[in-house]
Amino acid sequence: MKFKFTVIILFIFGNIFAQGKGIFDTLPSISIGAGVLSFKGDVGKDNTVSPSSRMRAGYSIAIGQRINNMLDVSISGVFGKLTSTEYTTLVNRNFESKIKQFDVSVLFRTDELLSEFSLTPYVGLGLGFMSFDPHADLLDKNGNKYFYWTDGSVRDRTENIPNTITSRMLIHDYNYETQLKDSAVNYSRKAMTIPLTIGLNFSILNNLSAKIGLTYFMIFSDYVDNVKANGNNDSYTYSNVTVTYRFRKFDRKKAKIDDSRYDDVDFNKIEEDLRKKKQL
Repeated sequence: MKFKFTVIILFIFGNIFAQGKGIFDTLPSISIGAGVLSFKGDVGKDNTVSPSSRMRAGYSIAIGQRINNMLDVSISGVFGKLTSTEYTTLVNRNFESKIKQFDVSVLFRTDELLSEFSLTPYVGLGLGFMSFDPHADLLDKNGNKYFYWTDGSVRDRTENIPNTITSRMLIHDYNYETQLKDSAVNYSRKAMTIPLTIGLNFSILNNLSAKIGLTYFMIFSDYVDNVKANGNNDSYTYSNVTVTYRFRKFDRKKAKIDDSRYDDVDFNKIEEDLRKKKQL
């Protein structure tokens, strides 16, 4: 499946570049964005905790090149953390992973096609690569292991009748100190991704614009949360606001001042008249 997706996307990219005859007629653009990363995987799928437990801040940077009046190609990076927490009567687990995501994408935009509108839609498709490293919060700040009791409490000992009196309540410190590993599989902590993007572009100035977008990343791995359960790969979304500055070539013809209206003016004579007046 991964090979088929890769071949299809490379075929699309090849056709786009073959048609982009004027790819270097314009200068590149730079984009900086910030938003929210939201994870979807095995940890948290049966979650009873708030949806915010699977969200973290993220940021992005991209360099884009306009191919024609509808297509852009961009090289971008997304950085941040993915996380999720699951507390049920049967399962109690959590994870957090720093990620670095790099991809090449094609954006189909409509800002020139719908130039009379300041707000225009765009969609994108890409091929990327990401690194991840899942860690878990298994110990409190004093190094005590968490034990989850059926009454919903978290304590420093296993649940049994004698420990009801002697055990101490613990509080999560949310310091994900323990690297997670699969006891049976030494899986790779790198994976290919396919980003799918949709959003709205808002034109501010001729060379400045802002975007509100959502990118869905299909990950070719089910180990981002260190759990491989149902055969479905993990994924995440990046909801973001981005500011883009597009560099433009300096047009000397347009910048040249039209002084043809002064062709009939004799500036030497004017200067001579002014000199005579000063002498009087």
